Amino acid sequence: MQTMYEEHPLLVSPWYHQTELLRLIAGGENSRVEFMRDDVQPGKFATVLAGLLNLDGGHVLLGVEDDGGVSGLSRAVARAEEWIMQVARDHLEPSIIPNWEVIESDGGIMVGIVTVPANAPDKPYKSKQGSHWVTKVRVGTTTRDATREEEQRLYQQSGGLRYGLKPVPGASAADLDTRRLQDYFARIRGDAEMPSPNSESWRRLLCNLELATETGGETYATVDGMLLFGLNTG
Repeated sequence: MQTMYEEHPLLVSPWYHQTELLRLIAGGENSRVEFMRDDVQPGKFATVLAGLLNLDGGHVLLGVEDDGGVSGLSRAVARAEEWIMQVARDHLEPSIIPNWEVIESDGGIMVGIVTVPANAPDKPYKSKQGSHWVTKVRVGTTTRDATREEEQRLYQQSGGLRYGLKPVPGASAADLDTRRLQDYFARIRGDAEMPSPNSESWRRLLCNLELATETGGETYATVDGMLLFGLNTG
């Protein structure tokens, strides 16, 4: 006769993982742990995964109520795994393959644990909301839409956005020191001919060197541009 663990190969070994499950439940929901019924809507499930991925990773306990009561999985183990992997593929951008375990709690009730790693490499992670992809962040026990600044920080963490390339509000290319720039182009870069300052060719040169950037039809000095060649008005 097959044992329960032979019938469910995804089921994790008995007492050690039962102890870990009880510890997670006893600790309650926090920035790295979320309790959910397993009939949760895909969008809500993906939203929580995205928030965890954009913070420090964590666990979603499927089959645990908000108050810590254990209701268990309402579907077969294999069906639950298939559903989780499909949501992680179709409702997360970029898609992931989360770790999936099933643990038997007291009374033989099955609880699923979905785990996503800390230091996920492809931040920011977004969940699908209608036809849009929205970056999510975890704040305590809640998951909400990221602000523009929070999303930019996530890009920076993954190397997708260099802070130095950001435009400096209120600083145009005219706030860069033309004399120092001309000296740099002539002595360091060895440019024999240079466009005249304030010309279109000059603007393009500054943008190509990432000392300025165009946003909304306007040209702004970048953070790097101001640090290296900003006019000293003090």
